[in-house]
Amino acid sequence: MFEAEIAADRFIFKRENCKIYSKKGYYSRDRDADIIFDVAIELFLPDQERPFQLVLIECKDRSY
Repeated sequence: MFEAEIAADRFIFKRENCKIYSKKGYYSRDRDADIIFDVAIELFLPDQERPFQLVLIECKDRSY
């Protein structure tokens, strides 16, 4: 769903300023390890190499 919205340029940022990942990890100082997220969207300001904001999504299966 997020990939489609970004590709159609209907997300909160322009598609050229978004990078979407599946199962990407981000370091947590509290855990001293990476936390792996189901979906991560990195948001970039124009001409910046590092993301200024992350959208982190955890998917849950509530069918059981």
